[in-house]
Amino acid sequence: MTDAYALGDSSERLAVVARFFDAEMRAFIRDAAPANLDLALDLGCGPGYTTRLLHEVTGAAATVGVDVSEHFLRLAAVDAPPALRFVQHDLAAGPPPVEPAGVVFCHLLLSHLPDPAQALESWATLLAPGGMLLVDEVEAIHTDDPVLVEYLTLVEAAIASRGGALYVGPQLAAMDAPDGLRVRSSRAVPHPAAVADAAAMFGLTFRTLREDPAVQAASSPSELAALADALDARTRLDGQPPVVWSMRQIVYEPSDRRMSHS
Repeated sequence: MTDAYALGDSSERLAVVARFFDAEMRAFIRDAAPANLDLALDLGCGPGYTTRLLHEVTGAAATVGVDVSEHFLRLAAVDAPPALRFVQHDLAAGPPPVEPAGVVFCHLLLSHLPDPAQALESWATLLAPGGMLLVDEVEAIHTDDPVLVEYLTLVEAAIASRGGALYVGPQLAAMDAPDGLRVRSSRAVPHPAAVADAAAMFGLTFRTLREDPAVQAASSPSELAALADALDARTRLDGQPPVVWSMRQIVYEPSDRRMSHS
């Protein structure tokens, strides 16, 4: 999955992303997660920012983060309390070797996988009885800023070149529940942000994104340099209309179909 990840292996970028979506993730987990959890599971945990957030919000006795990147997992383990554990596993290859969890959390991961339905079906086996799978993915990003639109078009192309979909939320909302799961709730939640904050996050991603073959095929070196400068300039803008993410939040629970296979 490392080669398939279009947005780069930057712990600095993921720290910014985690802060950017912190309030949105906390509200989702707080509203959807069961109480009195023995175990929570964070899929695609990166350097552990979301794992710590998940552990804090759920109050689980133990929380496990899963990621394919050995580098990220080394960072995640630094100063981790005993209740946190990290497992290296390629989630594109199937479910990780962990015990069933009361909550399984997936944030901005399915957009990078070529078959979200298959991934979700495999993750059904990770749920303990009464457990919940919380999926938090991008439905849409609304902005009229031409620089941000240009950047997002390149992100969309880079992810699509690897078989993923930046705006995977509508696909998830429209498809039938995967085998072993049923939809408990599904909603699109707005997450507004200042243009300056969005541009700062985008600028970090663009350091890696501009080297992507799909991006280089779509834009000349001079166009990419101009876009980098324009993103940087927007980090100092005030008073612009906000950029609004629409986040697709889906809560899945085990279905009777899973039980019939046991």
